Amino acid sequence: MLASLSERLSMTTYEFKSGLRLALMKLENSLSSRDGSLPNPIVDLRYPEERMAARLVERLGLAPPIDVEKLCNSLADLSFRTFPIDIDGLCLDLKIPGKRPKVWVSKAMPPVRRRFTLAHEIGHIIIPWHRGTIIDDIEAPSSGEKNKYREMEAEANRFAAELLMPSAWATGLAERADHAAGLMHTLHQIAQVSFPAAFLKTAKFGRPGFVGAEVRNGLIVRSQRTPGTYSLPPEVNASIEHVKMEAAYEPRILHGTEVLYYWWQMREDLADPGGDLPDWRKILDGILTEIPAEYRYKTRASVNAMIGLAIGREPKGGDVGRIYRRGIEAAHNRENQNKWVARAVSHHEFKNYILARARDRANQ
Repeated sequence: MLASLSERLSMTTYEFKSGLRLALMKLENSLSSRDGSLPNPIVDLRYPEERMAARLVERLGLAPPIDVEKLCNSLADLSFRTFPIDIDGLCLDLKIPGKRPKVWVSKAMPPVRRRFTLAHEIGHIIIPWHRGTIIDDIEAPSSGEKNKYREMEAEANRFAAELLMPSAWATGLAERADHAAGLMHTLHQIAQVSFPAAFLKTAKFGRPGFVGAEVRNGLIVRSQRTPGTYSLPPEVNASIEHVKMEAAYEPRILHGTEVLYYWWQMREDLADPGGDLPDWRKILDGILTEIPAEYRYKTRASVNAMIGLAIGREPKGGDVGRIYRRGIEAAHNRENQNKWVARAVSHHEFKNYILARARDRANQ
């Protein structure tokens, strides 16, 4: 129904089509059940093209590893070719009345990349507003005059990721996985996808309490956190040697091709190291003396709000170790936040400030 409705509409610009896509998906959803709701994970997908892929998987009863070559053959005339230029694939005759789509895919790609390219081409075929001929390079550089092309490629990439790693399936794996690194490795192996694709899916569906980083040549090139995780992920371009995750266990590391994937799991608690401490307000006063006077008021408010919100997730009178861990987690990776907040967080007395606040809350 969705495709036929789209084809009847006269859409003259890509911007209009993009604006229309969500309305079309909402229309489809409203017709999917009597009360207008869908009792399945499809409704949790943000983008219409992801939901199209999820419906395709559901309708055809597919399960990873998806046979994308067979699926593509059922939708288009597929052939593998040698291209004179460096491209991944080509879609021709999309949504042209009376013509069956043609898909040409490069022979030069390794199997995992070829699978993603096939899933990407299927996205172009299925997404109603992708028409005509589209030349695909999944890693095409961005440029100002290619906004429309980049948007279509991003849509097809999201479709491909959902097709290869259906969210309903990934959710089930995540519920059974004891660690994000294990989930990522399982997604990679079963769905036969790249490590970067599995990394992003893990960050989206992993259990709360995990932070991940993709590291190349000792530098972080991408970082993520799972839903419900309060620690900030490490900053891109930071050296992995300088990353401190004091509220987490030692990271588990997956080895990709010239890339490492780190996954940290937050601890349940941190032991109170003992020792007498002054009131947390006095400790913070001392920290703020090293910050210019005109910035102290705002810095105090920001720091108190940041740590107060974090430790407030544990009940008053709760375990001091759990409260302390909440505060330390909130202080992770603040180096490139507000300059003066970052200076306060890096102060040698800041952990004592958090510990004093944790003890105060535990004694309430």
